[in-house]
Amino acid sequence: MKRIILIFATVFAFACPSLAARVPLERAYIATHGHLEEFLIAPNGLMFPVGYKGLPQNFSSWTLPSRVSIPTLKQAGAVVATPNEKYLYVAGCARDRTRIVYGRHPILEEIAAYHIVDGIPHVLGSPTQIDDCLTGNQAPYQTLAVSRNGAFLFATGGITYHNTGDPVSTAVRSFAIAANGTLTPISTVRLTGSPLGAYTARDSTGKWLFVAGISARYQAPLTLAELHVATDGSLTLAGTTSFAGRLDAFTGLASAARRPLLYVAGEKISNAGAQTEVFGYRIGAGGALTPVPGPAATDTGLAPTGQPSYASLAIAPSGRLLYVLGAMASRADGALIQSYAIGAAGRLRVAHGSTVETKAVKQPQMIVSDPTGRFLYEMDLSAGFMGAPAIVEFRDSPDGAIVSNTHACLGGGPNSIVFCGRVPTFTGPIAILK
Repeated sequence: MKRIILIFATVFAFACPSLAARVPLERAYIATHGHLEEFLIAPNGLMFPVGYKGLPQNFSSWTLPSRVSIPTLKQAGAVVATPNEKYLYVAGCARDRTRIVYGRHPILEEIAAYHIVDGIPHVLGSPTQIDDCLTGNQAPYQTLAVSRNGAFLFATGGITYHNTGDPVSTAVRSFAIAANGTLTPISTVRLTGSPLGAYTARDSTGKWLFVAGISARYQAPLTLAELHVATDGSLTLAGTTSFAGRLDAFTGLASAARRPLLYVAGEKISNAGAQTEVFGYRIGAGGALTPVPGPAATDTGLAPTGQPSYASLAIAPSGRLLYVLGAMASRADGALIQSYAIGAAGRLRVAHGSTVETKAVKQPQMIVSDPTGRFLYEMDLSAGFMGAPAIVEFRDSPDGAIVSNTHACLGGGPNSIVFCGRVPTFTGPIAILK
């Protein structure tokens, strides 16, 4: 009987070559220039714009009639999806922030919601408005996070101001995600002070939310805020960790998906120049942060990239590798990615063959791992072409070595995909789905 089934399946596959050739592909959604662009990711990690006429033959059954470009917020700063990949959320400014009136900041921060049907995002009603714009000037920031069960959306965004024009507080909000994807406000916690960068991450249990980058007042020490997430999604400020004397700016925040580990990256300025350092913490059952064993900070040997807006940390889905984006100490435009093996207690060890120079990237902006953990993508701030994003892709090995794919630089134009650096354009935040 099994032999008959096998023969039938083989005959059916030859009779239906489009089905036989169909390969499982990941999708990427990138917010760029007020539009959500969709890309397909080939098994070798390369990205192709949906509707691109030069797709490989085994992509034929996936090719949609035309390029997918959905209007979204003009200055998007974050893109996240629910775990079931049905809903997509974009945070950012409603429109260009062309002017600021002293004491008044009229441009609102918004969250736009989308329902993904057959891979295409469809707008879900009007955007949710939240105070003044946070992400518009230096996107992307890491301002959105979704709970592991897909029930809640957390958003760091919206600044309140004194009538003198000085920032008073930064809001962290929680929303309930309805069965149809719409958002309902649950709670708001206001962190005193203004954001100097904004990075948000949830822990593996769903009980804690972390926000890095808030300064209590001008030139005050940076803090890492910890918020407790109740079963109903409401937030309560549980405590703050000061980085006084340790970091002058945050550049990344990452938590492991299956382990109680949190990593904070930032730059420390000294007489020797600026250095990128990483601090690791274990998250206790009661939320307490305990430094991982070893030195107080891991000196990466990298300098900051010099870009004011980037997310320099990423953790592989396995939770066993941490990636750090930085620059060569000799020159800020020599971008590097370095990987670290994460030990059982959270201590970092430089992975063998881990450092790769990203020669095609002129203004490194952020790094992100795909859901399989096989590929790491670096976004370039100004190497796009014709308004499309610029991406460089790297292959990972289980031991953390990074191998550059020399053909992975993506321009995304209608007739060409393998080039970068033609016309400076903004590359926005990205969400990669299975």
